[in-house]
Amino acid sequence: MAKKIRKLFRRLGENRTLLLGVVFLAMFAVLIGRLFILQVVHGEEYADNFELQITKTRTLESTRGNIYDRNGKLIAGNKVSYSVTIEDNGTYNTTKERILSLNAELYRLCKLIRANGDSIDISTFPIERPATVSVQTFMDRRKSTI
Repeated sequence: MAKKIRKLFRRLGENRTLLLGVVFLAMFAVLIGRLFILQVVHGEEYADNFELQITKTRTLESTRGNIYDRNGKLIAGNKVSYSVTIEDNGTYNTTKERILSLNAELYRLCKLIRANGDSIDISTFPIERPATVSVQTFMDRRKSTI
């Protein structure tokens, strides 16, 4: 049995093209196996980790104190305020699907802000968007249905 295996390896060694093909086939099989493990076996876990990595919370410290005039009267003071930025990183099939998704996210954000006892003053903190984008916001839809 061992002699037959040695004979087979000798024949393979004589034909270099066949040996090279076997080596490439083995490397390709290893590559396909690794891709299967990454995509199918661990794919959902990696997707969840990616979702956690794209959400960032930053705290910015103020660098200035209160400003008083020469009589001790407060001219400019510090006031705590919060800013929320929404970045659209999704992929959508249609523009309508994108608008509905963003409106749903804004609606959930408005409900969350109000649930915490805060209010949304659109006159002093308007929702800004690029001038080239035409989006009907949640607040616009709400006004039209009332």
